[in-house]
Amino acid sequence: MHHCRENGTIRAALIREGKQAVFSVANEGDPIPEEERERIFEKFYRVDKARNRKEGRYGLGLPIAKHIVEAHGGRIRVDCQDGWTTFTVSLAAEPLRRHLSGGRRETE
Repeated sequence: MHHCRENGTIRAALIREGKQAVFSVANEGDPIPEEERERIFEKFYRVDKARNRKEGRYGLGLPIAKHIVEAHGGRIRVDCQDGWTTFTVSLAAEPLRRHLSGGRRETE
């Protein structure tokens, strides 16, 4: 929300793609330059250094998110297209089945 245009839109979606759960968050805003898209996941890296210092931000959120996602065997990525910046997290989605007795769930 920090980088969304004023009165801009934020979209969130959760879908299943095969054996993956895919969560994405997109906002209208200035695109992240392509050469910096991998670097934003590095600790303390900031695209707009002056603005983030003024706001008291330190460049830790995305590196922490990447660490958590990768610790669970997933992947996080960013894409900028047509005025939208989209962050997407993909994680393995275990299939669930319900037992008729007791309504418990267990993974297959």
